[in-house]
Amino acid sequence: MKTFSAAAVAIVLAMTVVSGQEPALEGLPVSEAQRALESGKYDDTLARIAEARERGEAGLVEAFLGGHAQLRRSQNDAAKNDFRALADSDDETWRRVGESSIAQIDGDLDRAQAVATEATAQIDARNAEATSRGEQPPSDPPARWREFAAFYQLGLVNMRREDWAGAAAAFDRAVALNPMFAYAHYYAGLAASRMKRPDQVARHFEVFLKLAPSAPERGAVTSMMRTLRGA
Repeated sequence: MKTFSAAAVAIVLAMTVVSGQEPALEGLPVSEAQRALESGKYDDTLARIAEARERGEAGLVEAFLGGHAQLRRSQNDAAKNDFRALADSDDETWRRVGESSIAQIDGDLDRAQAVATEATAQIDARNAEATSRGEQPPSDPPARWREFAAFYQLGLVNMRREDWAGAAAAFDRAVALNPMFAYAHYYAGLAASRMKRPDQVARHFEVFLKLAPSAPERGAVTSMMRTLRGA
């Protein structure tokens, strides 16, 4: 990571001493499978999901988490099996998340980006229509999870395409929908670092370290934070 200017570092340091600047950490409940994923315990993640499936309690969220656990184990075919569960869903948003994820694994980044963009555009259109009718957009956990997954997937694809501004925007939307998902903050911080936005890097990385203190990326993130502060 490149060293930031003294003025940029000063901005970050100022953020750390001003009260009330930390992002709110209220959001969707964190499952044991998600905790395991964010601790680098991928086999445990999959075991938790398998147990939930045996109890008949697993759904599309578990398929999403399972797919990402398999990706971190470099088991692409197994990841595609989980994402196919999303792609076969009757829910249009989850379906597109699954299709985009599979296309990304296959290296078809154009299709992956196009499908993820369709998913997020549909979300925005649906929410705008609700607002125009004087209604509140859906905010129940299932709606927030599928919307989060769509913006998170778009962020991942944009990162692969080195569209850092697009990635940062998508991850910011994902964070707003599910601020307790540590890796949304992690990737938002990485995208911000590419854009030389040290204020955003610090904000997201500080939350990531709080949410996922045992994450495999902890050492690298801590080192980047030291560099950011000129320590």
